[in-house]
Amino acid sequence: MRRQAHRVKPITLRDLSDLFQLREIIEVVCVRLMVGNVDATTLHRLDELCSADYDPNRKESVADCLQRNTDFSSINCQGKWK
Repeated sequence: MRRQAHRVKPITLRDLSDLFQLREIIEVVCVRLMVGNVDATTLHRLDELCSADYDPNRKESVADCLQRNTDFSSINCQGKWK
């Protein structure tokens, strides 16, 4: 059986820009749905996630920031509100 080779197209800056634009569109809609309907516990958690600082020179700090971003987006897009 002959092996098939596949090439993955390299990700370009344009691809990243497109992905971030799509993410922004989706998250804006989610936030609009959440406004006025989020419970106090979730709102407090979102505030904690947004207010944390990070040091871009520390690997652990950057990893924590990325995790907070993921957590925020997850809460936002999963509709964890009232």
